[in-house]
Amino acid sequence: MENGIRPETLQQALHMRPGTIPIAGGTDLMVKFKSAQGTLPTNDRPFLFIAHLPELQGIRDNGDSISIGAAMPLNTIAESELVPDDLKMAIRRMAAPNLRNIATIGGNVMNASPAGDTLPILVARDARAVLMSENGKREMPIAELVNGPCTTCITHDEILTEVIIPKKNFSHIKYRKLGTRKAMSLSKISMLILADIADGTVRDIRIAIGAVAPVVVRSLDAEKYIIGKKVSELDIDSIVVMYEPMIRPIT
Repeated sequence: MENGIRPETLQQALHMRPGTIPIAGGTDLMVKFKSAQGTLPTNDRPFLFIAHLPELQGIRDNGDSISIGAAMPLNTIAESELVPDDLKMAIRRMAAPNLRNIATIGGNVMNASPAGDTLPILVARDARAVLMSENGKREMPIAELVNGPCTTCITHDEILTEVIIPKKNFSHIKYRKLGTRKAMSLSKISMLILADIADGTVRDIRIAIGAVAPVVVRSLDAEKYIIGKKVSELDIDSIVVMYEPMIRPIT
């Protein structure tokens, strides 16, 4: 690819970031910028290659959370003992194995597709994005970073360097993805339910739904309504009504 820059260090990458398009695996970007068959992708800005930077690699245990480098390949994440099972489940339902060897978690987040498979899990688990620029570093919830179809609030001089997932154990985990076929298919709807239930009472619950609105759907009001109740006392119809106004599928 001719129109590209390969920095040697993260500091160089941050200096070169304005006016460029960061690229790691590039599996989404190559589709976005595809051109006629047999020709190179076309883009109006240089690609900034960052997959090789060590600061964007690794999976670390921070005690109360885990950190995943933004350029970590999805298959590597799915094989890690540190990673929550629900994130592994979502990754293993994504695309083909050879594509998952190249695609990265940072790319899936920054592509910001309503059908992005890691996003419901990251939103449900209150994951945070670490964004860096030459002016410093900031953290923000991924639920706030992704603010529309294929749009984020990252600034022109920032790079996503890692994803931080708080540790939290749940007694019940349910993940479901529906597509046009069982494998290698985009989500028509995906849903993650994380629940901590003891003695028949819901102690905690997280519900995140993907591909049914411009961004991942999560209702803190509905979760608050459920928490503290006996499972046998839950009114499912009332819960469904709380989600209905939030379901707004894009074309």
